[in-house]
Order: sequence, then C-alpha cells, then structure tokens
Amino acid sequence: MLPLRSRSLGGAEPLTLHARSVIFGMALTIGAAGIGYLAHPSPKQQVLQVGSLAPGQAGIGSDGGVVPGSGGQALSSVSGGAGSGSTLAGSSKMAGAGSSGAGSAASGGAGGGAGGGTTAAAAEKSGQLSYGPLRATDQGVTKDGIKLGFLIANTNQLSAAGFNAGLAGDQTKIITAWTNEINRTGGVLGRKLSAYSQTFNVLDANDMQAACKTMTQDQKVFSVITTGGYDSVAQLCIAKENKTPFISTDPEPASWYKQAAPYMWATFMNKDRLALNQAKWLATYKYLHPNDKVGVIYHDIPNVAPSVEGSLLPALNANGIHPVDVVKLVSDSNQALAQVSNAVLDMRQKGVTFVIFEMNLIYKSKFMQEADKEQWHPRYTDSDEYFGCGDFVTSAYPPSQFDGTQCLGTTLSGLKNADQLTNAFTKYCDEVYKRTYPQGYATEGSNKSNQDTQRLLNYQMGSEILLWKQAAERAGTQLTRALWGKAMGMTGRYAQQVVFCSMTFGPNKWDGSDELSVAQWHAEASDGFAADKFHQNPPGCFKNYY
Repeated sequence: MLPLRSRSLGGAEPLTLHARSVIFGMALTIGAAGIGYLAHPSPKQQVLQVGSLAPGQAGIGSDGGVVPGSGGQALSSVSGGAGSGSTLAGSSKMAGAGSSGAGSAASGGAGGGAGGGTTAAAAEKSGQLSYGPLRATDQGVTKDGIKLGFLIANTNQLSAAGFNAGLAGDQTKIITAWTNEINRTGGVLGRKLSAYSQTFNVLDANDMQAACKTMTQDQKVFSVITTGGYDSVAQLCIAKENKTPFISTDPEPASWYKQAAPYMWATFMNKDRLALNQAKWLATYKYLHPNDKVGVIYHDIPNVAPSVEGSLLPALNANGIHPVDVVKLVSDSNQALAQVSNAVLDMRQKGVTFVIFEMNLIYKSKFMQEADKEQWHPRYTDSDEYFGCGDFVTSAYPPSQFDGTQCLGTTLSGLKNADQLTNAFTKYCDEVYKRTYPQGYATEGSNKSNQDTQRLLNYQMGSEILLWKQAAERAGTQLTRALWGKAMGMTGRYAQQVVFCSMTFGPNKWDGSDELSVAQWHAEASDGFAADKFHQNPPGCFKNYY
C-alpha cells in the first residue's frame, strides 16, 4: 500500500522506495496533519471511583462492566516466549509512583497522575473514565506496568512466490524505540510499558490462530497491535473470543467488528463499506464502460465471501451493474489455485470484458497469467481489500494484463509529490527512533531502501501505538479492556498518521479511514514515474459514498 518511487520529503532526505521495501506496514503520503490529542465534545462522562476498594474487591465500571481488583501479571516476571516470540522492554527509567508523568502533545500523552493515581476532579476534567490509585486491574495490567503484544508479518513465502514483500524492516527496533519513548515521558498515567513480539506466516491461517493463543492465553497481554498481514478469522480469536483490544491495518467484514465490540479496531475501511463504495464508484466514475460485460471472482473464505455476497454483489445490481459471470473459488487454497484456470476459460466464453477481483494477490497473479496465455485481455479493477492499490502486490502481474487498471483505495497511493510527508508528526517519529538509535535509520545498514522502509514502518507503528495510548489514558488509572474499548470509541478524528486522507473512530465506528482515492497502474514509465507503478488520479481524496 505504499507509493514506491523516489520523492522529495521537503526538509528530509529524498525517499527512494522500491517494491521490496514495502511490507504490510503501509506508510503513505498525505496532506500535513496536526498532532496531539484532539479533544472532541462529548457528553459528560461518568467517572469510576475505585480508590476506596480493597485489593481483590471488584468495582462497577462506567460502562456497567466489572473492574476486577486483581489479576494483572507482574511485568518483571515476563520472559521471552517459545518459538519466534521475544520480550522487548523499554530501557528508560520511569518516574516513581510519587512523581508526575511528563506527557506531550506530540506523543499524545496526558501525563501520569501525581502520587501514582488521579483525583476525581482531575479525571473528570481530562475526560478520563476512571480514577484512583494504580493497582492490578485486568489481564496484562499491574500497579506498575502494562504488557502489549505486537504481531509481525513474516512474508518470506510471498517472496519465494515472486512477490517482493519481504520483511526488509526491523519492527522489533521500532517497538523498542516507542516503548522507551512512552516510558521516558511517564508511561501511561504512571504505568510502564513492556512489549512482547510474535511473528506469523501471512499465508497460514493456522499459524495466525496459534499467534492469537500465544498472545492472549500464554503471554496474557492487555492489547495486541499489528501493522498488517493478519487477515483471517484469527482477528476474532483475539478480539471476540479472548476479548483483547486489537488494532490492525487489515480490513475485515463489518459484522466482525460488531461481534467483537468494543475490542476490534482497524485503520482501513471495513470490507463491506469498501464494497459498497466500490460499486457506487464503478457506477458513477465512468471507468466502467456502458457496454462492458462484468465478471466477479472471489475466494470463499470467512473474511472475504460474506462481504462479497452480502454487500458487493447486491450493491452492483442496485447500481445497475449486472455481472454475467460470478465465480466463487473454493476455500481450500490449493484447490482454489487450480480452479483459476477454468475460471478464466469460463469468463472468456461468456464474453466478460471487465473483471472485479476479490481475492489475494497470488490468485490475481494466477488469473492474469492464465488470461495472458489465452491471449484474452479484459480490463480489471481492484481495491484496498487486499492492499490492491500498492505497487508491491503487482510485482508478478503481467503488464500486458494489468496496464491501465484503476484501483479504489482509502489512501493516497500513487502520489507524485511527497513534500507533505514531512510534518510535525513524522519529525516526532524520527526523534523517537533516534533517541534509542542515535544513528537513526542508518542503523539498518548502508542499503537506503532498508533505511527508508524502517522510516516508513516507524511512522505507521508509531501512529498505531499512539492511537492505543490515547485510548488507554482516556480509560483512566483503573484500566480494563472494556474501559479501553469504550475510550477508543471516544477518539473522534485522529490526525497522528501519514497514511489516510482522514481517520475517525467512534462508539460504533470501528474502522478509521473515511475518504476515497483512485490510483491507476501504468506499465510504462511516464510523468516522472518509473515503470509498473500506480499514479494517483485527480482529484486525490474525495468524500466516501458510505
């Protein structure tokens, strides 16, 4: 989902991005955005007083949920887990229980409460949902600390299949830098952060499920954060089954967020809303020709089929677009791949001239390669559902097939002028990284592509961590998972990011991105772009239909 080409960053070093420098941590260029917590008017919040409760005694939260009096795991006893997991703790000292946190607008921090807690008046004034002395309040929360989990995509199998999406960046260093920064500035209302990281195979749903259990049941983290690739029912494992707060870039069916509320949150537009917008865009944008015969192909898996069958296909018909062929690939990956060849023949026989993809990049590549063999050249459209508007996913696409394809996204993929990428937020992210690694991104070696990847990943990871932190501070000193979810719904507009035109979160709005953009893929170098790249179409960001 990254624009992959050389650009100016204004006062920063020029950014040279290559396909291999992009993983699921999608940093993009957008207009300059303000930083710091943006207060939004909201009804007066009920403040939970639990300071008078004895250890182990339960209180009733402002959302009606129980706030346990004990149960947090001591962070000092955390050690590296089995397999590929590792424990990352911030090295900076945190102010003691009797001191105040330092907080800053750039970090989104509100500062720790004096004496290790907050008063009723201070909590109400700052909009916090609870107050009282720090103590163990929930899984992963102790008097002194909060334990976060970070899922890191391992894309080695994608690289082996010819897609340049390897893990060029080192996310563990980024996690350490941000853990240090938050602890340096007072932690989260006086609690110090520690972090546990776990890699997962982006092509193996079973491995994702195993990572869920490691995080929620073995490591017992308070929350889980990922920069992407964790696109499967494993999201429900974390957020619904284990009621663990989860922030991800991967969009999922709209119903999942409701089922898992208030624990499951995404920065991208959910798949049903994106499907509705895609159908309306096709009907109004004039990319689809009046005489086109439309074919739809999608994968029959839980995180794809419901949105296609419940939203995309009905929306296409409602907008006067009636597919002449709809192909559902079976859920089994190997059988689905073998089925693609017949799908190409079937669509060609039915005279399809325009294909809508709702499947991952491996199946898309296979489809176009088979179409090329048949010397059949339909036109295509794609969307952000599978990061379709990113250059890196197109590395194995036949240019003769994909040239001219327009992709509906929620980011500014394909932006030519990236001067606006440097703003107060990105400068703060650079400072955070350098405080732990004085050489800055040069610590990633002499390969500038790797350095640029690390920089962009730092922006994306930092944005998600600060989003989590702001909600944790709004929840107050008696932090629980339920209170965090309620506080996350109070976010409103979120500007500490460089990916989307705009983002908002609310009590029933669990996916952040709002506006749309269109990028068109060009096989030949033109207009200052290298070959095989997406170019952003005017007008850039525009209002979403849904």
